[in-house]
Amino acid sequence: MLSRGLRQIGGTVVRCLASSSRDPSLKYEFIPAAAKDKGPIMDVALNHFLYTEPHSVALGITRDSGKDLIDWIVSKSLHYPYCYTIKHRESGKIIGFRLMSVAHKDSTKDFDPFDLDIGKCEEGIQILVSILDSMKKEIWKYRPEASKILRREITFVHKDHQRQGIAQYLLHLGLDFEKLRAEGYDGLQSEASSKANQTLLAKNGYKLLAESTRKSYTRKDGQPINFPDETKCVQLCYLNLRKSREFLEAGEKIRSTIDPCEIDSMLSRVFRRVAREMGRGGRRVSSFFSVDASAKVSPTATRRNKGDIGNDNEYASPPYRCPTDKYDFLPAGARDKGTIMDIALNDFIYTEPHSVALRMTRENGKAIIDWIVSKSLHHPYCYTIRHRESGKTVGFRLMSVAHRDSTKNFDPFELDIAKCTEGIQILAGINDGMKQEIWRLLPEVEKILRREVTFVNSAHQRQGIAQHLLHHGLDFQQLKAEGFAGLQSEASSRANQHLLAKNGYKLLMETTTRKSYTWKDGQPIDFPDETKCMQLYFLSLRDYGSRKN
Repeated sequence: MLSRGLRQIGGTVVRCLASSSRDPSLKYEFIPAAAKDKGPIMDVALNHFLYTEPHSVALGITRDSGKDLIDWIVSKSLHYPYCYTIKHRESGKIIGFRLMSVAHKDSTKDFDPFDLDIGKCEEGIQILVSILDSMKKEIWKYRPEASKILRREITFVHKDHQRQGIAQYLLHLGLDFEKLRAEGYDGLQSEASSKANQTLLAKNGYKLLAESTRKSYTRKDGQPINFPDETKCVQLCYLNLRKSREFLEAGEKIRSTIDPCEIDSMLSRVFRRVAREMGRGGRRVSSFFSVDASAKVSPTATRRNKGDIGNDNEYASPPYRCPTDKYDFLPAGARDKGTIMDIALNDFIYTEPHSVALRMTRENGKAIIDWIVSKSLHHPYCYTIRHRESGKTVGFRLMSVAHRDSTKNFDPFELDIAKCTEGIQILAGINDGMKQEIWRLLPEVEKILRREVTFVNSAHQRQGIAQHLLHHGLDFQQLKAEGFAGLQSEASSRANQHLLAKNGYKLLMETTTRKSYTWKDGQPIDFPDETKCMQLYFLSLRDYGSRKN
């Protein structure tokens, strides 16, 4: 038993060393927040938080519609001394914050900054507040012994600064649990509204008490509410401060029974093992310290598929991780339509920025997705991506052919855009406009290969799949021989735009006018991430093969 405990301690030592290499305080300042910080916090919350937080995105909450609710939450939280702002040292910008408030079983003791009439708010805000208020009341039923708790209202980190360990570092920053207990706090509560936050709390000892039901996510017109990521509900999570004190005291008793000499011997063995593995350049230990031992010369960095763009120096792309050891890239045909439609309607339209911003759903987007999939599968340039371990299809690439003489184009069926929702009409208008512009901008071009949709499920992103799939299976010499002048893409996400730019695609135009992204009632259309517009890209095949490899 003691040996097992020592092995666990050894693992903890290595994990601690790994975490120290990602100490966010080296790059960021964590500053206690007060009333004077209300302006910067409001600015970040209204311009960034609302357009990335899954519930806010799913419920269509915008800067204008959410201003009063955010003002109320910020004002309430800054009344207490538990809030922080996060400042990026290099730029000096505020890139996040933590808001916390105090709740009493006797609600007359709670601080309310001003009277907020939820009945006058938009439907999305009413739904969100109803869920949150229900959970705030439920806490007293699940924890009848509690009378005073510290409540996590909002923790937010700008997406450009995520994956730096900030959320973990900020979780209990500045909280003295002994002092909180002495002041009568029984625990910490959180209504976790994102999958990332729910995961963070679970791994830090918070107990799941309740979660919102699917019934809560239905609009008055019966339409379901869909999230842009893996979030499925709000979870009510709780950390019992009384229990944590008992845990710490038990830990002290356990530590007092372990021979310090034995601990010292164990640590010596751990560090000798680490030193040996690092000396070998071993992946296992180097990964603990966030160091890639093969960063300078990677076996996969030069691995290419026949026909990939990397075969030509002019278009050579940066080194990337080759995902073929975990995924199969399978040519797609008409038989794969059902699988691709399922992924597109259940995953793609709820994560792709334009689809989310323009409120596309499985129901209203079915016809246009069917048209795109059918049109693409008519041509032999499509692929599906299958995860080898699970056997599931996790993404796809759809491509079609376009001619200057549009009578040569294949149209699977007639699609009446005028009968579609306003959001789809806006999207189709932008797309069609760009598809017409390509011929004006490139008057010498007659035939092009068009990237319609490339999608990878969020759980399988950051594996190098999009880079690998970009030109997978395309023989540029053969395409030239068949009369193709180049590859075109209307890139509708920031990630896709970045991928194309770094792989030699030329930016021809973008939807720069805000007028393109305005609803009929004058309300602006806002994106859930950094995407700002659609961009038209083109990769010319004209000079391909004219240079020696």
